[in-house]
Amino acid sequence: MALDGEAVCCCTLCGAILLTALLTATLGSYGTGSQGCMEADVAWSTSVMGKQSDSSDLPEFLATAAFSRECGPSVTGHRRDVLSPSLVINRITSPLEPSSVGWWMPHTRWTVKHRCSGATNSSAVDSSAKDAGSVAEPGPRGLGNGRGIWPPVNLAEAVRLTTNVHKWGQGVGPTDVRCSLAMGVMCKPDHIRATYQYITVRSDMQSIRRLQLSLYASTLSMVHHETSENSFIGLLAVVLHADGSNSSWRLDIANGTQPYRRYTTDMFIYSQRSVVAIVLMLGCHGFTGYVQFKDVAVRAYTSKSTAKAFQAEGRWNPFGLIDLCPPVLSAFTPVTLNADSGPPRWWHLYSPSKALDPGEVTLATQVSLDRIDVLERSMKEWNGPMSVAVYVPSKSQLPDTDHEWKKLYVKKKLRNVKFLTVCSVVVMFAQSANEEYPINTLRNIAIRYSPTEMILLQDADFVPSPNFSAQFRLSMVTWFNSTEYKSSLVQNSVDKTAFVVPAFEFTTHPKVKIVPPASKQDLISQTHGAKSIIAPFRQLMSPLSHQPVDYQHWYMTQQPYLINSYQDKFEPYLVLRKTQHMPVYDESFRSYGMNKVSHIMELSVAGYQFVVMPNIWAIHMPHRESVHAKKFLQDPNERLKNRLIRFQFVVSLQRQYRLGRCGKDEARQGSARPQGSHDQL
Repeated sequence: MALDGEAVCCCTLCGAILLTALLTATLGSYGTGSQGCMEADVAWSTSVMGKQSDSSDLPEFLATAAFSRECGPSVTGHRRDVLSPSLVINRITSPLEPSSVGWWMPHTRWTVKHRCSGATNSSAVDSSAKDAGSVAEPGPRGLGNGRGIWPPVNLAEAVRLTTNVHKWGQGVGPTDVRCSLAMGVMCKPDHIRATYQYITVRSDMQSIRRLQLSLYASTLSMVHHETSENSFIGLLAVVLHADGSNSSWRLDIANGTQPYRRYTTDMFIYSQRSVVAIVLMLGCHGFTGYVQFKDVAVRAYTSKSTAKAFQAEGRWNPFGLIDLCPPVLSAFTPVTLNADSGPPRWWHLYSPSKALDPGEVTLATQVSLDRIDVLERSMKEWNGPMSVAVYVPSKSQLPDTDHEWKKLYVKKKLRNVKFLTVCSVVVMFAQSANEEYPINTLRNIAIRYSPTEMILLQDADFVPSPNFSAQFRLSMVTWFNSTEYKSSLVQNSVDKTAFVVPAFEFTTHPKVKIVPPASKQDLISQTHGAKSIIAPFRQLMSPLSHQPVDYQHWYMTQQPYLINSYQDKFEPYLVLRKTQHMPVYDESFRSYGMNKVSHIMELSVAGYQFVVMPNIWAIHMPHRESVHAKKFLQDPNERLKNRLIRFQFVVSLQRQYRLGRCGKDEARQGSARPQGSHDQL
């Protein structure tokens, strides 16, 4: 039976009343004084459980009741819950030393600027916009720059903006200026563009009932590519709980071309799963177009008593709510040789059978047995001793402890005569098919069983330059007798010097057999000119990885030289002297991502000097991409997991070497935010 219009209206009204009552009972009553702010914010977009929707499509009572707005101090949700200031620190971390506070940016080039509004002194604000080199939005939330609008008028303009990265300044304007950090990036369907932040909640701020995540975002010509797996645009997060568990969190934004809109979502926290840390990943994958974010905020609903205690101590601010010298959490247990149970999973197969010169350089490397041909190609060009850790994969989905029959197969595969004469070979068996490749454990095994003190730390798919060991020793003597070394303020011994081996790669995958350069002059001739086929390693994909080497200077010099421009993406191949105190690789890192960068980072904070050797190098040989690399490059969840391990590693360095706030007693004792600028952190 059809209902007339009056009946429909009545049913709709009844449903609205019931839904309102249900929301009131579930969420509690909202603080007075915030209703007007909620109504004013109805036009902004909201997000429910990460699914973007427009609040204008919802009944007004639902839009205002279901989503809290940032309207100053308010009591929301439960009658005694108070919404905290944002826990996000809107600063860009310095790449010059390890830091766990603020936004950390990898190689992706972002536009970064300090946006201000409400200025009475327009010249001060315009200067800020000019320095940032970016187009600002008009109106009360942005600043004008004489050009008028944000987003940019076209993609070409957006591309121009992303070619210059500007470090966020700490300058402050008039007292009535409201400033925020804005970050923009060009999205690509086959690359993850992201920046990250690690937030550790103070131990006395554990009464968190709910978390609110919000941000403003604008997009330009943003198109989703359906063929891209695990695509996202917005913010991904992992919340770590005190019981060792973790929760995933997601906030998606709309594509197309959109002005700045606000997106928000809440996460409820069970009482027995208190929050200890949050990892944020802001960016995009599987889209093309330009996106810009600002005012990213994570706010906690906590008890009124907790809020009052923090306010009384002057800690009701981001720097008082987070731990500036956080504890090291055991989110991921590293693989170690001593932690095995059941049958031994490693086997020392070979030791060098011929006498070796103690001054020789040992090539220490690791490889999976199914890629042993990659290593054998490198062995043809290497005449010195080797220490090789070989990983034997498993096809079993269940725990695999039957290794005896595999030993015969391993011996058959390792038939190269060099394995029998000048190699130390240790075999490590996988525990199951699902085990992640323990790359840093294998590297440490190779270091441990190296037959000589001087070791070349290099991956198996690189070919060292001819006569490597002899050329290295000549260059080392030259360095310690050089004027640069003798006049430097710090004169490290060989034990605290990391000798850098410049790395190169073939720019194309040739169809004919590759012949590595026979001399430095031969190498230079193949890196220059219209028909060049060799380039510095990964100079396009990750330019900061080897940028401090200064390849243009290396081409022209015959003298070793000191690197004075370390930054936290640097990951060269090195020759080190194996000592009892030499930092080894952190075994929390497995498979792909940050495994070598982290080692270089610790060498730097441990006081090692990086010296570039002029007449030795290594060149990467083309091969098919590993499944580990593909997973890391294409899966945002894997990338976020890797960044969490990276932040945990940084925290461990800060504590071990007393860096930043961990070097100050007041921070370790849990003091409030230090006075002065953020750069004092």
